[in-house]
Amino acid sequence: MLRRNVEKELKEYYLNKGESILILTGARQVGKSYIIRETAKLHFKHYIEINLSVDFNGSKYFDGISSPEDFYLQISSLYGNNLGNVDDTIIFLDEI
Repeated sequence: MLRRNVEKELKEYYLNKGESILILTGARQVGKSYIIRETAKLHFKHYIEINLSVDFNGSKYFDGISSPEDFYLQISSLYGNNLGNVDDTIIFLDEI
């Protein structure tokens, strides 16, 4: 894998526990999803990916959600043991 400048930025983001949401934008087909997948799996024990272009029920995950805690609870009911605690889990929402 080619090393990219964005990897350094992502590592800093992952290590900063005060951050909660990251939005990565850019041209199509340049590897944004790939780089998130690869770096997130190295920095978090639990990795959940929800691709909203494939998972047509994905938008229902947000019904009735009013806080990050509500969202985490909803996701934990769907993914069960694949979801750890907030500190060791990353949830990647792709194709929003």
